Amino acid sequence: LITLSLGLAQRRRELPIVGMAILILSFLPMSNILFPVGTMIGERLLYIPSAGLLITVLGLAPPRASSLAFLLAVGLMFAALTAQRVPDWSSPETITVADAMKQ
Repeated sequence: LITLSLGLAQRRRELPIVGMAILILSFLPMSNILFPVGTMIGERLLYIPSAGLLITVLGLAPPRASSLAFLLAVGLMFAALTAQRVPDWSSPETITVADAMKQ
C-alpha cells in the first residue's frame, strides 16, 4: 500500500496528501470510532500510521539539507525510544507490568 501510494505520488506536492491518507485510513479501523475493536491501541497497531505520518512530514519539509538533518534527528530519537522499550518485550509478563506501570 505504501509503496504503491508513493509510486502514484511522484510529484512532491502530492506526498502530504498521500501520507495523510495512509495515516487516517490505517488508523481509522482500530480507533474504536466506527465499531468496537476490543483491543487497546499499542505499538503493534501504529506501524503503518507512523509511516503515513513520516511520508506527510517528508512531503511538507523543504527540500534542503536542514530538513534531512531534522528527519535524521527524529529518526535517531525514535530509535533510542525503541531501544529503551525492547527489554519490556522479553516475556508477556514483563510487557504487561511495563504497560501497567505507565497507566
